[in-house]
Amino acid sequence: MLVVGWLALLRSSAPAVILYQAQGQDYAQSLGGEGLVYPQRQLALSLPFAGKVDAVLVKVGDSIAAGQAVLRLDPVELSLQLKLARDEMAAAASYLQDVMSSGNPTAVAQARQRYALAKSKYEALQTRSSSLLAEDCLLAPLSGVVTAINVVAGQSFSANSSLLTISDQSTVIVHTRLPLRALGLVHVGQSAEVFAATGAAPVLKGTVLTIVPRADPQTDTFEVWVGLDNRQGMLLPGMSVFVRIAAQGKALGLPRLAILDLDLAPAVFIVQQSKAHLRPVHVIARSSARVFIDTGLSSGDLVVLVGLADLRDGQEVRIIGTEKG
Repeated sequence: MLVVGWLALLRSSAPAVILYQAQGQDYAQSLGGEGLVYPQRQLALSLPFAGKVDAVLVKVGDSIAAGQAVLRLDPVELSLQLKLARDEMAAAASYLQDVMSSGNPTAVAQARQRYALAKSKYEALQTRSSSLLAEDCLLAPLSGVVTAINVVAGQSFSANSSLLTISDQSTVIVHTRLPLRALGLVHVGQSAEVFAATGAAPVLKGTVLTIVPRADPQTDTFEVWVGLDNRQGMLLPGMSVFVRIAAQGKALGLPRLAILDLDLAPAVFIVQQSKAHLRPVHVIARSSARVFIDTGLSSGDLVVLVGLADLRDGQEVRIIGTEKG
C-alpha cells in the first residue's frame, strides 16, 4: 500500500502539460534583402599592341551597337606594330634555319620555342586586328553603353591598356544577401521582385540565377544573384535596390510557443509514453504566430505547448489536453 501511494504521489507531482499534434501545413515566407545592381556584361576594350588615337568617336553615356566604330587609330602606328611583329617572326624563322644546321639539340629546341612565340604573337595581332579593327577604327564587340573613356585624341597608348569600357545594361544582375536561415527556401529559377531603395522605379520582376555556395560568417548571410530585363533602363549599375523573394512550401507547423531557443538552437519537447523528450529541430519558415519545421519531427508527433517551464529531458509529465493544428 505504501508503494502504491508513493507512486500515486509521484504521478500527481508530475508537471501538467498541454500537447500540440504536429501536422503538415502550407507556408508562405517573404524573404528580403538589400542589393546592388551590376551589368550582365561589361568589357574594357584594349589592343595587344601599342598605338596612337587619332579621334574618339563616342562619348560616355552613348548607346552603341556591336560593330560600331568607337576610336579612330593612327594607321602609321598600326602598320608599324604589325610590321615589327612580322619582322620578329621572320628573324626567328631565319635563326631557326641557321641553328638546325649546327646539330645542337638544345640550341634547336630554344630556337623552335623562340619562333613559336614570335609566330603566335604575330597571328594574335592579325586576328585581333581583323576582329576589332576596320579602316583603322576600333570597333565595339558588343552592344551597350559607353561607361568610361580613358584616352583622348592624339594620345599614345601601350599594349593591353584599357581604352574604353562598354557595359551591356539590357539585362542586369542584382547581388543581394539573405540570412542563412533562408538557405533552404531559395532555389535557382525562383521568381523575385526588385525595386529601387529610393522608390524611383516601379517594381520589376526577376529570376534567381545563382546561389553563391559560400556563407559570410560575420553576417550569417549568403549571396543570391537575381537577373532581370532592363531594356527600359529603369536600373543603373551601382544602384541600391531591395529584393523580395516569395517562398512557398509545406512543412510541419507549430505555434511559436512550442519552440525553445528559436533563433540559436531550435528544439521542442515531444511526449512519448508520458515522458518528455527534448528534440532539436530545423526551422525552414516562420510567421508572427507559427513556426514551420522540415526536419526533426514527424507528422503526428505530440509536442509540449503549455508547461515548458523547468521541464527536463526524460521527465514524466501529466497530459491534461491535446490541441491539433
